[in-house]
Amino acid sequence: MTAGKATVITGGTIVDGSGQIARRADIEFVDGVITQVAEPGEISTAHSHRHVQADGLLVTPGWVDVHTHYDAQATWDPWMTPSSWHGVTTAVMGNCGVGFAPAVPERHQWLIELMEGVEDIPGSAMVEGITWEWESFPEYLDALERKPHVIDFGTQIAHGALRAYVMGDRGANNEVATPQDIEQMSKLTEEALRAGALGFSTSRTPLHRSKSGELVPGTSAAPDELYGIADAMKRVGHGIFQFSPEHTRVPVEEWPWMQELARRSGATVSVNVNQLDDGSEVWRKTLALLTTAHETGEKIVAQTAGRSIGILMCLEGSVHPLLAHPAYHEVMHLPFAERVAALSDPVRRQRFIDEVPQDGFYKGLVTKALKRMYPVTSGNIDYEPHPSQSIGEQSKATGIPAMKLIVDHMLSNGGKGMIYSPFFNYMYGDLSMTYEMMQHPQTRNGLSDAGAHCG
Repeated sequence: MTAGKATVITGGTIVDGSGQIARRADIEFVDGVITQVAEPGEISTAHSHRHVQADGLLVTPGWVDVHTHYDAQATWDPWMTPSSWHGVTTAVMGNCGVGFAPAVPERHQWLIELMEGVEDIPGSAMVEGITWEWESFPEYLDALERKPHVIDFGTQIAHGALRAYVMGDRGANNEVATPQDIEQMSKLTEEALRAGALGFSTSRTPLHRSKSGELVPGTSAAPDELYGIADAMKRVGHGIFQFSPEHTRVPVEEWPWMQELARRSGATVSVNVNQLDDGSEVWRKTLALLTTAHETGEKIVAQTAGRSIGILMCLEGSVHPLLAHPAYHEVMHLPFAERVAALSDPVRRQRFIDEVPQDGFYKGLVTKALKRMYPVTSGNIDYEPHPSQSIGEQSKATGIPAMKLIVDHMLSNGGKGMIYSPFFNYMYGDLSMTYEMMQHPQTRNGLSDAGAHCG
């Protein structure tokens, strides 16, 4: 009989993360350590402290979510929801160059608005929740350590916060860093790594902007700045260099400095890779470079999403198709119920169909996106819808104007109708690209943003 308090899980289907086929088995663990994995019925439950009957359920290791933005929430929420609800036992935050340390008091609101713009996290929640018990990155880690948490987490020092701390307005405005600036950023990165940070992150995509439309500090940073920061990882002996790119630039402009940075620092470079919906198939060029990296032993990996990345659009959300139309602008200030009533007026509904804006915002949000707008028709959302179900295809099949289909659906259910719009990794109309990407030895399942980018 095993000493200590034994827990036995019986009847479950094990998916162990190794790539092996799922199998039914029983598991025993004592004081948090697995002691047996055996065929069903082979482990006795007679003397177990606890017996969990897992028939019909999956038994898995705890998930490590390598791409989240809990940097603010972790300072006040012990539950780290929704990740802890879904089997995540470790979450890595500080991705994409946005975070909250180091920080001087006069930058607090600016950092909140940077995170709000890039990740669509309500600024009001961060203003109310963050108590700012730190200035340096080690002090931030100490503040996190003082709070109880039900899951573990890893941190990264973010380029946006670091650049603004060292360079002030020059850093925030993406001016060129001086050698002295780079030296100071490198020292602070080393300090963060020695205190427990997993790595450093930056953003190099124009999609990432603050609430006021400013690019994330570091977006246009020269390679010398990136090398100087990464040299801290060489001095410390560990570190991940994570960045969110402009995807079309990765195989050409970005790859040379990525290779050099990995070689000189010893750090693993982790780049986000997605399939654009413009037909360019640039992800395949990046995948080919990853294959070469794998063959030559270069420490470059790619984070890729477990399914398409998209937006659930509704009238209560921050982005939806009506937002680009003047007929909506006239009533968008109204409380929700009054707004729904105003949008339901037959005259206004007809204007959405008859008045077609010609500006780039409308074309990008509506006209060019009809092929990837899918009405949500039940609580069990289909994240792999057939292309024939898109608003664009339904409009062609029925002869009903696409904007009428959109307005009617969004006003359904008392104005709570939703539309799913995948904008990355769904150009084929299925998840075959995701499957192919995830088979590559240099890719890692990530980019969930703790669920925000899983639909």
